[in-house]
Amino acid sequence: MTEKERMLRGELYAAQDEELKRDSLKARKLTRLFNGTTEEELEYRTELLKNLFQSTGEHIFIEPPFRCDYGCHIHIGDNFYANYDCIIIDVCDATIGDHVFFGPRVGVYTAGHPIDAGVRNANLEYENQ
Repeated sequence: MTEKERMLRGELYAAQDEELKRDSLKARKLTRLFNGTTEEELEYRTELLKNLFQSTGEHIFIEPPFRCDYGCHIHIGDNFYANYDCIIIDVCDATIGDHVFFGPRVGVYTAGHPIDAGVRNANLEYENQ
């Protein structure tokens, strides 16, 4: 099983995996470009979001700034709006349906991390191998 498969199943995984690093780097690039757009670049904003997310419906709009971990695990339905400072931590799939409107600073977090120190430390040792 790959580290990405482990991650998407909510299991312990090594975040330093090459595939995960590539996905994260792509997301950082696309969100940086998106967050640097102006109000006159609405079509470009939408294009960037469609390249970032795994799937999108029609009529999606996010006010910059926006942040996510990978983007490629996010599914957005039709008629979606997110106000400023939206964060979607998409360590697992994040699915947002149709006709959804987020206020400012909404966060969606799919990550779950061990709270037991022994398990956390064992995972750090696993990642550093």
